Amino acid sequence: MKTPEHSIENKLFWFNKRIFDISVCILLLPVLFIISLTLLIINIPFNSGSLFFIQDRMGKDCVAFSAIKFRSMKPIEVIKRKYDEPIEVDRITSLGKILRKSRIDELPQILNVLKGEMSLIGPRPDY
Repeated sequence: MKTPEHSIENKLFWFNKRIFDISVCILLLPVLFIISLTLLIINIPFNSGSLFFIQDRMGKDCVAFSAIKFRSMKPIEVIKRKYDEPIEVDRITSLGKILRKSRIDELPQILNVLKGEMSLIGPRPDY
C-alpha cells in the first residue's frame, strides 16, 4: 500500500507549488532589483552599514539556511535578548521603520524561494 506522501496527487501538488513559487519570484525580480538600487542610494545617509541582513533560520526537515532581508536595525555584536523577549525598538533605524511597516524588508527572501529554501505559501521558517 502506498503512503499518502508518495501519491501522484501529492507529487503533483508539490510540483505545482514549486512552479508557482518560481514563476512569482521571477516576476518579482525586477521589483527587487529596482528597490535594491533605490535602497542602496538611500541607505548611505539614513541607514549606514550593509544593505542586507543575513539571518539563520531553520527550514523544512530541520535544514538550516540563511534568509536574506534588507537590514532595518542597527547592527550589534551579540544579540542579548532571548527569542521570546520584545524586540529592541531603539535599534530600528528611521528607514527600517518604513521597510518593516511596508514589509519591503522581506523582499530579498524571493532569492531564498528561488533557491528552494523557502516557499511563498506555507509556515514561516523558525529563527
